[in-house]
Amino acid sequence: FQAEDQTPSGKFTTAGEIKMILTATKPNWVAVRLYNGQDIVYFTQLLSWRCGLHQVKYAINDGPMQTYDLPPCHLDLAAPNSLIDNEAMPIMGLAPESVQSL
Repeated sequence: FQAEDQTPSGKFTTAGEIKMILTATKPNWVAVRLYNGQDIVYFTQLLSWRCGLHQVKYAINDGPMQTYDLPPCHLDLAAPNSLIDNEAMPIMGLAPESVQSL
């Protein structure tokens, strides 16, 4: 990736602005929940600061590395990191209690 302008915007849209937040919240980056008989993987914490990220890569149970598609950053809104409608869906349909590591 090519480096972007890191001038603080006050809207937490640069890597420099979100680095401290993500460092402090690392244990909360992902969550797994058993719901309706399936494991569901959430990236809510990372999505909340996605404007300062290029991508999210993950692997489930030492499987192949995958890329989670980040929804767009809404620079035209007062809260550019906001999620609109169903922009960011969790990973669903995994066998119950199958996610051991992420």
